[in-house]
Amino acid sequence: MISDSAVAILCGGKSVRMGTDKGLIPLCGKPMLLYALETCEEVFSEIYVVLGSNINKSYEELIGDRACILTDKLPEISSPLNGAYTAFENCEQKYLYLLSCDMPFLNTEVLRLMREVITTENAVVPRWPNGNIEPLHAVYRAKPSLEAAEKALSENRMDMLSMIKNLGRILYLSILVIEKLDPKLETFFNVNTVNELEKAEEKIKKRSK
Repeated sequence: MISDSAVAILCGGKSVRMGTDKGLIPLCGKPMLLYALETCEEVFSEIYVVLGSNINKSYEELIGDRACILTDKLPEISSPLNGAYTAFENCEQKYLYLLSCDMPFLNTEVLRLMREVITTENAVVPRWPNGNIEPLHAVYRAKPSLEAAEKALSENRMDMLSMIKNLGRILYLSILVIEKLDPKLETFFNVNTVNELEKAEEKIKKRSK
């Protein structure tokens, strides 16, 4: 277990493209959230699941006492930054990982590596060769990140990039490094469409053979 870190799995509301709460969508017969939750249980002793302003009772039944359920502090805002802000405010650990509930193939070695490489930085954020980053597969120093999120929201900036710009010291971890632990980079595979859901099902079936 990573003793000084917690993790927040963001499940903020309904997916427009999928038409329902993404975390509850069946993936090979199991709600998608459980894939992320089960992986996180191998690495973290403190787990948050952050939902939108209205708790779907199905989440309570699904999660039980395996994680602490939080609801977005600012119900009028629909944005991952709102979920991040809520998680940072509740985090009692020094570091907080932010992950999305639609990532069924999270890699425990990658998660551990991200904590190993953070030193004086306020965050470790994976970055692709083209410059794109993964703010919802990253680890943050909780206190300065809360302040950075508050500043972005106070300026009506609702995106994660605005928060990150306020953080200052960021270690951008090359995908090429992560690829050594996860050659297919499946840890970053996320499910936003029916087509991606079908691909995820194919991957799971191949793994089970």
